[in-house]
Amino acid sequence: MPLPVDGDYNKFPYKTNLYIMLWENTEDLNYPSHWHSAMELIMPIDGSYEVQLKNKTYLLKKNDILIIPPLAIHGITVPPDSKKGLRIILMIEPTVLFSLPGISDSIIKQYSLNLITHKETPEIHGDIQRLLMDCYKECKKGDIYQTTAMYAKIIDIFVILSRYYDRKLSHRGNIQINKRQDYVVKLNSVFEYIDGHLTEELTLEKLAKVAHYSKFHFERIFKVFTSMSFNQFLKMKRVFYSEALLLNPKLAIIDVAMRSGFGSVSAFNQAFKKIKNCTPSEFRKTR
Repeated sequence: MPLPVDGDYNKFPYKTNLYIMLWENTEDLNYPSHWHSAMELIMPIDGSYEVQLKNKTYLLKKNDILIIPPLAIHGITVPPDSKKGLRIILMIEPTVLFSLPGISDSIIKQYSLNLITHKETPEIHGDIQRLLMDCYKECKKGDIYQTTAMYAKIIDIFVILSRYYDRKLSHRGNIQINKRQDYVVKLNSVFEYIDGHLTEELTLEKLAKVAHYSKFHFERIFKVFTSMSFNQFLKMKRVFYSEALLLNPKLAIIDVAMRSGFGSVSAFNQAFKKIKNCTPSEFRKTR
């Protein structure tokens, strides 16, 4: 199953380990077919925006919201009457949501729910529009809490989407999953396996078998989808796991390292400092 080959691949310079980025777009520029590992949410605040996705063209008007799934090839055009328009564009790497109960499955569901408008989805449009505007306002504040505050709003968005979709499914039955969704399904099983065996020995070969891919293909898919290598992702998950253990003053740093799945204290210290910008000991003193 090949990755998308038509369209350019875009990678984004995220500023934090949460891999979230939001900006206001006022550019009078057209973006030809491209794709990326991030999920993209677009909402015009002023003017309109035209997006080509899944062999369909969406004309987004004020407060219309379009969800572009990971790996989906899409293009964007600015209509002549919106050259001075303003759009919110929110990029989210799916991996930042996979540790949340129920959210992994909601990523899959978004493949069947793209357009959110007052007319098409009146039950949820107002709430999601408000949450996106809240993210926009947080981004404008520019303080050290903005990414965390945005993350909380994003979780709320996906909870609303998931509950809405679940209600729709109860009336329509199961939905077929297309080829691109298969990547998400397979990777979801990998993320669940990692969460259940985080402190055990985990190798690229073992996880490739869980996904039913060859080692080479799995490594390639994993990096495209998460924007990091398997080893980088595993270290990040183990560091996050170790934070709770560090809150227990009775546990020595070496015990925390071993219980978090690291082979040595030096490896633990190195990974922790790279991800959290402080050592485990320094982190403990601040808590």
